Amino acid sequence: MVAELAAAGHEVVVVTTPPYYPRWKIGEGYSGWRYTRELSVGSWQRKGSCQLAEERELSVGSGQLSVGDETARHRSGSDDFQLDAENSSPKGAPDDCQLTTDDSPSSRDSRVAVIRCPLWVPAKVSGLKRVIHLASFGLSSVPVVLWKAISFRPEVILTVEPAAMCMPTTWIASRLCGAKCWLHVQDFEVDAAFELGILKQPILKRMVLAAEAFLMRRFDRVSSISPNMLLKVVQKGVDEKRVVSFPNWVDCDAMKPLLWPGEASADTAEEAVPLAQLASSSESHLHPPRPETVRPSQGEGDEKALLTQRVVTEDQPSMSSARERMDALRSEFQIPAGKIVALYAGNIGAKQGLELIVEAARHASSELPLHYVICGTGASHDSLAEACAPLANVQMLPVQPFEKFNDLMNCADIHLLPQRGGAADLVMPSKLTGMLATGRPVVACASPGTQIADVVTGRGRVVLPDDGDAFRQAIESLAADETTRVRLGKAARQYAVENLSQEAILGQFMRDLGEAIGHWQ
Repeated sequence: MVAELAAAGHEVVVVTTPPYYPRWKIGEGYSGWRYTRELSVGSWQRKGSCQLAEERELSVGSGQLSVGDETARHRSGSDDFQLDAENSSPKGAPDDCQLTTDDSPSSRDSRVAVIRCPLWVPAKVSGLKRVIHLASFGLSSVPVVLWKAISFRPEVILTVEPAAMCMPTTWIASRLCGAKCWLHVQDFEVDAAFELGILKQPILKRMVLAAEAFLMRRFDRVSSISPNMLLKVVQKGVDEKRVVSFPNWVDCDAMKPLLWPGEASADTAEEAVPLAQLASSSESHLHPPRPETVRPSQGEGDEKALLTQRVVTEDQPSMSSARERMDALRSEFQIPAGKIVALYAGNIGAKQGLELIVEAARHASSELPLHYVICGTGASHDSLAEACAPLANVQMLPVQPFEKFNDLMNCADIHLLPQRGGAADLVMPSKLTGMLATGRPVVACASPGTQIADVVTGRGRVVLPDDGDAFRQAIESLAADETTRVRLGKAARQYAVENLSQEAILGQFMRDLGEAIGHWQ
C-alpha cells in the first residue's frame, strides 16, 4: 500500500515497530529500545504488483500510517518491505517493486518516512505479557504520532487493529491537525482474546469492549476485511455510512500454481506453467514468466478497471510426469517423495488450533501416504514441535523467504486452515488468500455462515471448529480423491483471480480514501 501511495505522488509517514513477528524476536540489525528513522526520497514507479503476502508471516505487527499532500495513511509496513535509508529499492522487496528516478508520467516525486518506535517483546508469550507488549508500542508511539500530526499535517491518519491501544492516540492526533481518522480492523483482537480464553476476567471484558466501541464510533472511517467483520463493526455502534470494505488481497502473479498435480491437461482461465519448461528455460522457476496483461481503455465514469489476462496454452505433463516433477520441487524442502502433502504455512499461535493437525497425523489412516507439513513460527512453536516430535508423518519447517514461498505453497496437495472455536468471525486469516491463489483445495475449520466457510465452500472442505475427527476425515477424503482435489483447486484459483486481485482492491481503497478526504482525486 505504501508503494501504491508513493507511486501516486503522495508523501507517507509510517509509524511502526522494529520487525519481530512471527518469531517474537527483534530482527537482526534493529533495536527494541530506541527510535529509528528511515527516509526515502525519489520517484516511485509501480512496476507490476508490490503486494507482499502477509502470510509469509513477516509482517511487522502494530503500526500507523499518515499521508500528507493529498495523501492518506496506510497499514503498517512489513519486515520484507523496509525502506533503505539511502534510496533505491525497499530492502527485501521483489524486483517488480522499485524506487526509481524515472521521469515518465507514471511516476511522481514523493517521500516515504518510516519511524520505528521502541517495543518490548517477551521471550515467552502469555496473556498478560501480550497486553504489556502491545502497550509498550501504544505508549512509545504517542510522542511520534502527536508530533507528526503537528509537523507533517497529514490529511488522513490510519491505524490498524491490532493494536487497539493505538486508537486513542490516532483520534487525538487527527483532532490536532484536522485530519480524517481511519481505523482498519484486521482482527478483533479484544474479542478474540476473551473468546479464546487468553484474557478471562468478565469485568475487564465489559470495560475494554465498551472502551473499544466508544473509540470506534469516533473514527471518520472504519474498515475491515470481510462482510461478517463489517457487520460486527456496525454492531459495535459505528454508523453504517462510515463503514467501508478493505479486504486482504493477493498478488496472483507472485502466488500461482506452478502445475496442477496429476492433471494431464489444463483448461482453466489461467494456465499453470509446466515445471519441465521452467527448468529448461533461462529463467529460474522461482520467477516464472508472467502472463501478458492487457488493460482495455475505460469509458468516462467507469468505476472499475477491467483486467484481461492473455495466456498461452501449453502442453501439461502426464500424471506420472507431473508427480515426478512435484517430487523434485518438494526435495528442495526435504519433503519425502511420493507423498500426499497436507500443508499449514502461517503463524503458530494460540488461536490457530494447530493441535488439530497433530491429532489428525496421530490417527492418520495407514492406507494413505499422507505427510503433514507445518511451516512457520510463533508463540506456540516449541510446544507444537514437542507434540510433533514422535510423529514420523509430520514435518516442521522454519519460515521461508519470500522467493521460496510460492514454491513451498505449490508443494501442497491440500492446504490446512485449522481454527479454534470462537475466532472464526473475529479474524479472517490472510493466509487464506495465498492458499486459494496457488490452486489447491483448503480444509478449513469454520462455523456455517462465517466468511471463512463461505469462501472455502466449493473450493475445499469446511468442518466445525475443534472437531478433530471431522478435520481428519476431510483431509483423508481429499487425499484419496485426486480428481476432486484438482477440481476444487482450480475453483480456488479462479476465485482468487476474480475476487482478490491487488489492482481492484487497492484501487477501491484509494477511491475510498479520496472520498473520506472529500477532494482527493
